[in-house]
Amino acid sequence: LTAEFIKAKNLEDLSMVGEKDTAVSSVVGYLEKRSVYYLRGNRLGSFVRWDNQRRHSVNSRKVIETVHQISTETKEDVIVILNRKLPAHLKEEHSIKKIVEFTGCTVRDEKFYLYRYRVDSD
Repeated sequence: LTAEFIKAKNLEDLSMVGEKDTAVSSVVGYLEKRSVYYLRGNRLGSFVRWDNQRRHSVNSRKVIETVHQISTETKEDVIVILNRKLPAHLKEEHSIKKIVEFTGCTVRDEKFYLYRYRVDSD
């Protein structure tokens, strides 16, 4: 459903950042996207690499910092795919907008919150 939404809104060509990698990798697979930036592993990829580099969770502030950096480097908007909501104060501070949320699932890790970080946010 998440990948279908991204395709329907023509967002699949934008850079994407994802957290939690195990859940986001399924979206990447359905998008047939070459790679997204996995925050847990601090790297680009299309599948989960089960190594020690990905073990640490990432807080919301780190999500914003990484997205801002990628947006600055690519000079384009970035789609953020999370399994949790971003705090309201961070969304307001950085003009990151929630696009949609898919939360009607039975498995906790299959909830998705999609955000769009605008290149001219800061």
